[in-house]
Amino acid sequence: MGHCRLGAVIGCVVITFQFSVPNGQVAQWLELLVYIQMVQGSIPCLVAFPTFNKNCTWDIVKLPPGKTAIGSHWIWKVKYKADGEVERLKARLVAQGFSQQPGQDYFETFASTMRAATLRIVLALAAIDDMHLRSVDISYALTNGDIDVEIYMKQPEEFVQFGKEYVCKLNKSLYGLKQSARLWSEKLTKVLLEMGFKKTYSDASLFIFDRDGYEFLH
Repeated sequence: MGHCRLGAVIGCVVITFQFSVPNGQVAQWLELLVYIQMVQGSIPCLVAFPTFNKNCTWDIVKLPPGKTAIGSHWIWKVKYKADGEVERLKARLVAQGFSQQPGQDYFETFASTMRAATLRIVLALAAIDDMHLRSVDISYALTNGDIDVEIYMKQPEEFVQFGKEYVCKLNKSLYGLKQSARLWSEKLTKVLLEMGFKKTYSDASLFIFDRDGYEFLH
């Protein structure tokens, strides 16, 4: 693996990012990063970071004695349009969940997913009853789950506050955690039930809302 280093000027402060790229592609990535920064007007991780502050994803605290902080890493991905043109560069902060200890950093990890047969039935019902189909993409979905145990994570590279002896005490889930999918599923289920949806017994991922002649399947 090679390494790219990208600098950004924020006010009077220069921030430098380093990340891994496949061998032989460093030059291409540097060229792409410069292009993306010119088109988007910002660096992806600087766009993503305010989301963590808005969601109160973590608190900056000193690592308590006897506790171990897991690591984190920025993952970069190029998003393309349908015609193959580069649309944007996406940055995602991922927790290094492989270092989590079972029974300490997580307990349950199972998260239900919709069965293929359920999806086919929903599509068939939509066709029969002339229902409208809509898809929803929730940005940073897994970061909305509420942490169920005490987890500490090292501060993201180049965003260290107060010193390296301080770490992030997670309040919300992050991509890469063992239980992140389960926590998001629990949060989504809670919200849908509060809205009046009812969970089906045949498939835990299918919710139905029926009121005043209006029927919604989720």
